[in-house]
Amino acid sequence: GEKLALRLSLLKGTGPDPTLEPAEPEVQPGLRTEVALPDFSGVWVMHAVVGPVGLLEDTGLGWMTRQDYGKGRFTMSVEQVGEQFTVAEGMDGDHGSALKFHAGDSEQVASDPERLRRTFLRADWCGQALRIEERTAGRDPFPAKFFRLDGERLVLGFTTAAGDVVAVRYVRFARARVFS
Repeated sequence: GEKLALRLSLLKGTGPDPTLEPAEPEVQPGLRTEVALPDFSGVWVMHAVVGPVGLLEDTGLGWMTRQDYGKGRFTMSVEQVGEQFTVAEGMDGDHGSALKFHAGDSEQVASDPERLRRTFLRADWCGQALRIEERTAGRDPFPAKFFRLDGERLVLGFTTAAGDVVAVRYVRFARARVFS
């Protein structure tokens, strides 16, 4: 934590970033909280990438996100009904191919069954964060990613194998239903 904050402060020329938290919550996967679960529904627009962007290649995020090119253009559309999710990443108004999954279930096929390369996913709640493990058929799994709300921002966090923390921050563009 302190090592990363120091590295980031050197890169940015500022003091440590108080908003960068470890991507992985301290709570064990599957442990339920007594408070209501957060609602990630809406269209979210990429606002910033915080942390060593070069380490995002192994996380499954696309080239445009890793280059910070998608800032203000890259979107994540989420529809959440309880623990049922539909999530799609896109750009410039096209929400792209959706992944559908249920939090708390075992690994499931989240991509369209007609898709050439299937995506397998497992999602569990870790307190107020949604932990997602994802892999594409024939490839190694990506590092776990965590969705959490930080006020009106959606934070997608990763902890790399080296222990570095990278966060992609989104701002809510709309709360409307995305998929029909």
